[in-house]
Amino acid sequence: MKSKQPENQYFDFFIKHKKNVLIVLLLILLLTPLLINYLHQKPLIIGEESYYHLTLSKQLEPKQFFNNPLPFLLSFLPEQTQFLLPLALAFLTIFLIFSLSKTKKISSRLIFFFFTFLLLTPAFIFTYITLSTYALFIFLLALGLYLLNKGQKNKYFSIIPLVLAACFDLISTFLLLTILIIIHFKIKKKPLALPWLILPALIFLILKRLLFHTPLVYGPFHLQQSLADLISDFGGAAGIGFFLIILAVIGLTVTWKRKNFYLAYIFLPPLIIAYIYNTQTIFYLSILITIFAAIGFIKLLEREWLLVTLKKFTILLIILGLIFSTLTFLNRVSLNSPTADEVDVLTWINRNMPNEAIVFSSPENSYYISYFAQREPFYNLDTKNKWREEQTKQIFEAAYIQDLFPLLEKNKISLIYLTPKMKAQLSEEHGLLFLLQNERFKLFYSSEGTEVWVFKSVNQN
Repeated sequence: MKSKQPENQYFDFFIKHKKNVLIVLLLILLLTPLLINYLHQKPLIIGEESYYHLTLSKQLEPKQFFNNPLPFLLSFLPEQTQFLLPLALAFLTIFLIFSLSKTKKISSRLIFFFFTFLLLTPAFIFTYITLSTYALFIFLLALGLYLLNKGQKNKYFSIIPLVLAACFDLISTFLLLTILIIIHFKIKKKPLALPWLILPALIFLILKRLLFHTPLVYGPFHLQQSLADLISDFGGAAGIGFFLIILAVIGLTVTWKRKNFYLAYIFLPPLIIAYIYNTQTIFYLSILITIFAAIGFIKLLEREWLLVTLKKFTILLIILGLIFSTLTFLNRVSLNSPTADEVDVLTWINRNMPNEAIVFSSPENSYYISYFAQREPFYNLDTKNKWREEQTKQIFEAAYIQDLFPLLEKNKISLIYLTPKMKAQLSEEHGLLFLLQNERFKLFYSSEGTEVWVFKSVNQN
């Protein structure tokens, strides 16, 4: 009988105590950003999507529930405790998936490496340090499947979370229906019944779109960059580490001809298409990629290498690469908006500027303007208003006052909100920053580089 290789023995120790290891890892990864925000005197809730939902929670309409239950949940929570919601969802979801994995007798190794890699993924961390609809959807899906597996009596209770899980965007509803169809098919094992399952699912998706105008994907909530949003090492908002993608490629080659993994391939094409359409779906894609990455890493561990030293070096390099991606992402958390100074300036707008004022800024700042300043931002990314998108581009690119002033007057823009991040991306020698020196602009308020400029229209007295 062959003895275990030393590196496998080390991993076996962590796998044996996987629950405690993963809990500690989860606490470190999710509490670190909260601590960073607290030390920087920033709001504990960050991210554009978070403030999109928080704004909706203050202006609820019953019809919105069928498109997005998260704002309704937030409306019941005291503001002081809302930052705890992502942390609670993370713990509950992992507990439920752990329990499900036991009933399905999934390999302890696969479970451990899947969760370890997933927790280290910036897409996961960002989802669970912000107020994300996808975090709530995954929890409801996991709860529904957990109850579905707990026997005949609990099966009926599973209807509640599964119905609630159908109240999100179309890509989430599609994933839910696909999973339920697969479960039903595996239990009944009647291939001829498959079309009769798919047809009602498609009708439901179409009706959801027509009756409730449900979006295909939420957002976008930031300016999208396909490559950077996928690979976090390139400086995207979240994404996946480069080494995780390498492991996933290895996992794909390993599972290509294995029948017990064919179900994972069903989700690959629609999730890739959804990501190309809107990078907001990176969280769903990262879960699937992490499954293949865990399989790829296990293959590297179990395979016999001619050069044992090379094997150890390769595994160490991969682990360090994954950790580096995570640490780099955590280091960027302190740069995320809103900062204490931004909140100060936006709150000043709320207290001192006219209610009808329209605020021009970077589209990514629109969600903070709506929530803290309680004023209308000129352009929201999620509205997909092509006219305002083009007008925003022209305002930023205007080279002369005769180009800029008509744009501001036509769109009734009276306030310009600038952050240090915006100013770093704009030129001081031409364009908007340079034109602010004109006498028709006045700096009304500033705090550590965050500024409010007032534009005086010729129609004003």
